[in-house]
Amino acid sequence: MGVLLSLAFSMASCQIGQASVQEPEKEVIEVNAIYPDFDLHEICQEATTIVHGIVREKGETFLYNVSLDDDPSYRAYTPYTVAVISYYKGNTGENEITYIRSGGETDTAIYSSVEPDFELGSEVILFLNENGGSWPTQGTYLVTDGKVEIFSDMLPETFSSDDSSGLIEMDVSDFSSLISDALNNG
Repeated sequence: MGVLLSLAFSMASCQIGQASVQEPEKEVIEVNAIYPDFDLHEICQEATTIVHGIVREKGETFLYNVSLDDDPSYRAYTPYTVAVISYYKGNTGENEITYIRSGGETDTAIYSSVEPDFELGSEVILFLNENGGSWPTQGTYLVTDGKVEIFSDMLPETFSSDDSSGLIEMDVSDFSSLISDALNNG
C-alpha cells in the first residue's frame, strides 16, 4: 500500500511539475519601413501584379538580411498562397500567386507589421511588386461582405470621408472599376 501511495504521489508531483513548465515569452519586434504615399493611379502604375483572390495557405515565416554593412539586420516575411479570382494587371495565367507579407512569427520572435495578417479563406485584393510583396496600408485590402475600406486620400477628389479615420467603405465592384479606370488612364 505504501508503494502505491508513493507511486501516486510521484505521478501527481510529476504532473504538477509539467504544468508549471512555461514556454519563454517571444520577443516582439516591430517591422517598420518607410513607403511612398501613392494615390490609386500611382499604385496601379507601380504594381507589377494586381489580383483579387482567396487566401488558401500560409507558409513559414523566413528571415532576410537587409543590412548594408557587416552588422546583420533581419526582416521577417511570410508567404501566402492566394487562389486567383481575377487579375487586374500582370495576368500570368496561373490559378495561384504567392504574396510575401512583411512580418510573421518564428520560434523565437514575433515580427509585428502594419500589413494586415489575413486568415485562411479571406478574400483579398493585392497590389504586388516584382518580388510578390506589397505596400502595407495602400496595397493590401481585405474584402468583407463584398466591401473594401480604402483611404480617401488615395481616391479621386470626388470621394471624401466623413470619418476621422479617412477610410471609405465601397463595394468591390466599385473599387474594381476605379482600378480599371486608373489602369486604362495611365
